[in-house]
Amino acid sequence: MSDRIHKVRTPLLPTYADAQIVLRVAEGHKKADVWGMINSIRNQTGTPQSPVDWSAPDSWIVERLAGKERELAQKIWTLSNKQANPRYIYGAYMLCSMHQLWITDENGVYRLTPKGQAFLNNDREVLRELDDLEGLLQLLQILSVKDWSRRSDLLPEWAAFLKDYSRFSSASTVKDALRRRLINLFHRGLISRDGNGYCISAQGLEWLSGYTVKEDALQ
Repeated sequence: MSDRIHKVRTPLLPTYADAQIVLRVAEGHKKADVWGMINSIRNQTGTPQSPVDWSAPDSWIVERLAGKERELAQKIWTLSNKQANPRYIYGAYMLCSMHQLWITDENGVYRLTPKGQAFLNNDREVLRELDDLEGLLQLLQILSVKDWSRRSDLLPEWAAFLKDYSRFSSASTVKDALRRRLINLFHRGLISRDGNGYCISAQGLEWLSGYTVKEDALQ
């Protein structure tokens, strides 16, 4: 992989809608506060023997967070129309940081980059760039030559792609990366789902048009 671009960069890839919510909420707030919210939640996850229930944000945000951390979590929950559970936004945080959708100013406050603003506007060029770097276009390419496929049907080609282009190696991380990217594509209408089967949609075929894997230098 040393002579190829590093792809599939975000381990906990979110839906782009969730990433856009986190990006909007973080704008104008200190990195320390955003990270503090994430850490406060992570530090209360319990144990496998005694897990913490995160299924009701309307309740746990008030009960388990305070101050700025509570304010930020509430904004995420409200702005997403109660779709983005603040417990699970670390992947969105990683995506925004890894792809420089935001930066911190001299006061440690998050500011949108031009790329981040374009992402919020669903700019086609920026979305396709992210899709390429996160392996989403490659996954569409795999689906484009298949009929309805289960995840297990997609794994061999997906694993081969990751071996050449990513730093994912264990079977569990390869499977999880595939699952999360299928969710992302489904939420955007680029693939269809029927039970455990997936198929590229007409919109997905249009989005894929003209895509080829580029064997650039590793970044």
